[in-house]
Amino acid sequence: MSAINVRLRLLVDREAPTNRRFAYMEQLTGVPGAVWAAWWRKGGAPGGVLIEAAGRAWPEFVLWLCTGSADSFVAQLEPLSARPAVLAALMQERDAAAERHEDVQIFEREIAR
Repeated sequence: MSAINVRLRLLVDREAPTNRRFAYMEQLTGVPGAVWAAWWRKGGAPGGVLIEAAGRAWPEFVLWLCTGSADSFVAQLEPLSARPAVLAALMQERDAAAERHEDVQIFEREIAR
């Protein structure tokens, strides 16, 4: 049994009611209960759909679920490369600041004359 399989099983077992586990997981994640049940009964490594669904349902456990590490001081951020619009906005802001800085330098030189 893979480590991520064990961790996801522990998480589902802890968070989902035993008597209606798969219906609960379907309602919580949008992944059909039959998919959860097949993974639970068959074993093996969970697919990306289940890992992503569990991560969305319990974001506080994503680091532990995916890596096995628990660190309460770690901020989980997505990389800027995953957010092109944010990266573009930051670059525009940087360029605008550089232009303002150049304008100030030109203005200071003109005043000094």
